[in-house]
Amino acid sequence: MRAALSAVLPAALTLSALSLLWGLQGMPRHWPEAAPQALPQLQQPVRELLRAPRTQPMYLLLTVEGLAYCAEGESAPEVVDNDTLERYCARHGLDNAQRLGELLQRIEPGGAAGKIQVGYVITTKLLSQFQRAADGQWQFDPAPLARQLRLVEKLDRPVALYLSSTHFDTLGPLPAELARDAANLALFADRQPRTLDYFSYPIVPYTLEPNPELPVNRYKRQALQQVHALLAAMAPQHRRKIVAIFLGGETHHFYRNFADGMGEFERPAVTDHSPASVQAFRRWLQQRYGSIAALNAAYLGAQGQAGSALPGYTDFDQIEPPAGNFRDDPQTPYLQHYDGHSHGQLAVHGWYWDAQQKTQALRVYLDGQLIGPAQQGLNRLDVYRQLDEVGTPASGFRLELPFDALPAGRHMVSLSALRGQRECLLDERVVNILGRDGAHFDWRDQHRVFTSLQGKLPRCVTEGREPQALRFHLDAPSWDLPLGYNPLARDWNEFRQAQVLHYMQALFDWAVEIGFAPELLFSHQILPQLNSSWNANLFATQRSVAPGLPWKPGFNLYGGGVWSAPTQALIGQLQAGPSGYGVPEFHPQQWKDRRAVAQAVAAHYNAGAHFISPYYFSIAPQKHLQAPESNAVSRMRLEPGNSADGSDLFYEALLQFAAQ
Repeated sequence: MRAALSAVLPAALTLSALSLLWGLQGMPRHWPEAAPQALPQLQQPVRELLRAPRTQPMYLLLTVEGLAYCAEGESAPEVVDNDTLERYCARHGLDNAQRLGELLQRIEPGGAAGKIQVGYVITTKLLSQFQRAADGQWQFDPAPLARQLRLVEKLDRPVALYLSSTHFDTLGPLPAELARDAANLALFADRQPRTLDYFSYPIVPYTLEPNPELPVNRYKRQALQQVHALLAAMAPQHRRKIVAIFLGGETHHFYRNFADGMGEFERPAVTDHSPASVQAFRRWLQQRYGSIAALNAAYLGAQGQAGSALPGYTDFDQIEPPAGNFRDDPQTPYLQHYDGHSHGQLAVHGWYWDAQQKTQALRVYLDGQLIGPAQQGLNRLDVYRQLDEVGTPASGFRLELPFDALPAGRHMVSLSALRGQRECLLDERVVNILGRDGAHFDWRDQHRVFTSLQGKLPRCVTEGREPQALRFHLDAPSWDLPLGYNPLARDWNEFRQAQVLHYMQALFDWAVEIGFAPELLFSHQILPQLNSSWNANLFATQRSVAPGLPWKPGFNLYGGGVWSAPTQALIGQLQAGPSGYGVPEFHPQQWKDRRAVAQAVAAHYNAGAHFISPYYFSIAPQKHLQAPESNAVSRMRLEPGNSADGSDLFYEALLQFAAQ
């Protein structure tokens, strides 16, 4: 897969991790036929879907490949691909207002007007704009951004600025130098500086430490100052066209196997174990517990207070974040064990499809006792791709089952479906809760009498082609999965979430201090929790998209997450108010029901979205475009005739909405 995607990333298209992670779930070796033989027509006019009274329009801000190109260079003899075209246009100081204007005119003829207005996104990678001057100092080169800002002056359209400065900001000589200094990086437990890659695209795991004196942060602040100066020099009538600024980019912690390890639970390796981060963790623990005695009491219970053989801490400086794993060494001290469950919660997850849509709930039981309903409607694009009969990518389910207070031994996890007045059993799994033996986990067999629901509930019909047959799979837990609770791992995860939040706060504060209007600043965040099979603690973003934050909430949505019950619940919790929220990257990736595409766009209008940014259009020369079936990114190119991932249906829906 890595080799197949080595040439995926167009030079002028900013790609987030999310757009590929959603797009590649379950991607088969041979691309399936994207378009079914017959598609249900959208019978309800688009205008009837837009029900909410609004005083402000919703903006469709197109992500466009090729803003740095120019029409004049397309026929130049030395131009042989997009890279040479971009260099030609930069050398001659040419912009791409002609091709961009033509695209916007096709989507919304006559200019931006009405309930839904079409504009575009200008992306600049802040650290990648620095060049070394003659005196050896790094200087921000304003020319590339200034050339693209001419588009704002020439085109009377709404525009967003994406000021990218996180781990995808890696092009150019400065990111390469920053990556060689461990102080600028988030580190794994071995504390060795390293860069990652994302399908051959270089990734630099910049630190989330907000210290403004760190070189990486100093250059980010300088870049923000330079960008603000360029904007301040624009005429007011052109500055007013800027309706949003995406600040930073996807901001999260890093994990091993960055390209496709987002569902790792058994052996995760995460950041940040740098000396500065470890010291910050110790301070965080001291603030939380007040004293080392209180921490020992919380971690070790009555045994710790009684001064038993359990090795309690004598000082906060003794504490190291957990980085061991009992799967590799059964004698790992329990306070050093770290995996996707060690914080005391078991992710019960899988996928479920009821063609008759008669299921009221999926219920999770523990030892025969009802724990609660699983959250449904989570993204499983892989299942949608593989099974023709599954009509939505939002087939995932999940429940976080607390086990930190359970007695040691084996327990039964059961999953059932409630359909009408009938409940039936889907599947069951045994898990093994490990007790403690001094400082270690107790691996001695501790059988318990657990309760199975077999014989108490009828089995659900899952075979054959009967109308009542269901399709499902319980992905986790695996049978007899060992589970060990580590309170230090719980605190480590919470601290890492705080790091993400505090860094985003610092970036926002820098921008406001420099002079950016706070009402324009949106986050550009990833939402792992909308995927049923992902380990959200790898990313630690849980607190960064929440109500009460000073920036406007912006988050990327793909596949089953574009509009689902979990997405709707999240938006309701945000209480974003009249200024709304934004979706900096948006693609439904659905082709089995065209109504779902239109309904998703309309739902965001009705929910108060300030903008959504369809991902993606291209104004690159046709001869330089890769075929849609060649890679996961090109599948999402929005154009007539590209049936891959339902991109043609999304394109048609955008035309209809832009006419409102």
